[in-house]
Amino acid sequence: MSTSMKRKNLLSLTITIFGIILVVNLVRSITNLWQKGEIIDDYVKRLSQVIRRNEDLKKGLARAQSPEYIERQAREKLNLGKEGENVVILPPITPSPTPPLEENLSNWQRWLRLFF
Repeated sequence: MSTSMKRKNLLSLTITIFGIILVVNLVRSITNLWQKGEIIDDYVKRLSQVIRRNEDLKKGLARAQSPEYIERQAREKLNLGKEGENVVILPPITPSPTPPLEENLSNWQRWLRLFF
């Protein structure tokens, strides 16, 4: 082989290796950008959820600061009333105990059960 042929082969090999390195780096960069795009999409979704939650909390705060809500809570939880109203608090309803069912026993059997 001649020197010019060797140089052409060496130049072709160098260009091929350089091209392969460029393609590999390009594929890595594309993959990396794709993954970062997915991460950004996840954060955008989380941000929209947080924004919705924040709006819900603001609505709840506005509702809780309304005079009607405050009055209802004062009536229900604190047992308060308006001026001139009488507040009646009833005791909780408890079920009455049921007496034990008495078996049909004769008197001597009842006495025996009472002592033994």
